[in-house]
Amino acid sequence: NHSTSRVTQTTTGSARCHLLRRAPMNDVHSLDDPETLDALIAAAIDQSDQLLGFVREDGTPAWRLLAADDHWIDVAVIDSGLLTISTGIGMSGPAQGSHRLHELMLQYLGFHADAAFSIDATGEHRLQQTLPVTALAQERLGECLERFANRAHAWRSLMQSPNAAGASTIEGLAGISQGLRA
Repeated sequence: NHSTSRVTQTTTGSARCHLLRRAPMNDVHSLDDPETLDALIAAAIDQSDQLLGFVREDGTPAWRLLAADDHWIDVAVIDSGLLTISTGIGMSGPAQGSHRLHELMLQYLGFHADAAFSIDATGEHRLQQTLPVTALAQERLGECLERFANRAHAWRSLMQSPNAAGASTIEGLAGISQGLRA
């Protein structure tokens, strides 16, 4: 069962759209191969309401996925055989709001050992998920990417007004990401 998917790929600094012919999934041998993950990501995008397309530099195991809320989600295979999924979720506000936001982040991390938060050089908070590549199957990767996009969108909303978040907020965020662990 072959299908096509619209894919955006970057070559020599310029972007172009083309059709990617995907091999049937039973022909796939290695989930750490960039072309294999291209096919899996394309399949996930085809079935997603939250993901619109992706970009990958030729020969690298790193992708940028465009989410429906116009934010980029970075996906990469790192040397240790792990798949990382990350995105910016916004800047901290006033000190009082930042304190509440950091409390919420710590509470959230108590639910998810595979999640992390960081602050990049510009001061933007980033959400990250780390999964073993070997634990992924086609449907699982699609589910992970879709749920991550939903969770990132929820965190971006929370970054706007952290003091308005109640106890149910973290429980809700935890519910959004159930099933993401390998």
